[in-house]
Amino acid sequence: MEREHKYFIDYLRIAVCFMVVLIHIKANSFITSIAVPIFFMISGYLFVEKVDTYSTNKRKFVLQRVERLLIPYFAISAVMIVLSILFEKFLPHLIDTQEFQTISLSLILNKLFVEGVSGQLYFLISLFFVYIFLIPTYSWLKNKYFSLFFFLLYIVSQPYLRQVYVNIPLVGDTLILNAPDVGIKFFLFGAVIHHFEDKIKPLFEKQGFSIFLVLILVMSIIYHKGVIIFSLILIIAFLALAYFLGKNYKSTKIRFISGLTYGIYLFHLPYFVKLSELLFSPLNSHHPVLILAKALIIFFSSAIFVMLLRKNALSKKLFLGEK
Repeated sequence: MEREHKYFIDYLRIAVCFMVVLIHIKANSFITSIAVPIFFMISGYLFVEKVDTYSTNKRKFVLQRVERLLIPYFAISAVMIVLSILFEKFLPHLIDTQEFQTISLSLILNKLFVEGVSGQLYFLISLFFVYIFLIPTYSWLKNKYFSLFFFLLYIVSQPYLRQVYVNIPLVGDTLILNAPDVGIKFFLFGAVIHHFEDKIKPLFEKQGFSIFLVLILVMSIIYHKGVIIFSLILIIAFLALAYFLGKNYKSTKIRFISGLTYGIYLFHLPYFVKLSELLFSPLNSHHPVLILAKALIIFFSSAIFVMLLRKNALSKKLFLGEK
């Protein structure tokens, strides 16, 4: 029997990908702060759907994650380093930084494993290490009560665990730290959502839009960055809206655009962002309509680029992790 397509995941992916674009054109708000956490949550939700398969063949699963996450990370990073070097040498007026004037192995390694070559790419390596760190728990994550207990325990103990992480060689102050520090709690939250979906789904599908509006209104008044409960409430708000839309507005177009969001996320920064800045800089305006237009141009120009990449088998595998 064919598994029912989850349109709410499509809506979440599109919304969160668009949030990330807004972040990178400096149109930040308290809402955009939960963009990457929702990506981790989606990963946790989808992981639990197939945890039986993953827990019985961990080696195969890890190799699949290497293909999907690490190969695109290093391939895109390599291309971006080369482009950055060329831009700094021949078109320095088009970029804001000069990081590769003196090229060395230590600089390249620092970019790949500590700072990251481009802001959005850290999610790939962080998510990979979430999967690695949680390997011992794969079988246990099948149980909804263990998932809930583990999630709550991790939330409570995270501040203390972080003090341990930062002192581990090759982990402290690197991209790897993002996995336990940011990714695991939201990944586990996604697992909990999957296990208890039957409790929340009927309510969200029926009243999701109203719940979203109420929670966003409340958060606009009391939200404070860095408070985990506020982040979780914001995620629940978007989850409620996504369930509502997924139930009432199913569309093959939404499904198609959702399939492009991984690539849009990977390739929108910095060059499509820079292109939009050059296009809109003569207007010198921060009007919301222009900001929206700028974000839409970045989103859909990146989408077209991703579709072009998919036409070639090598680029599809190398840069998107797709077979």
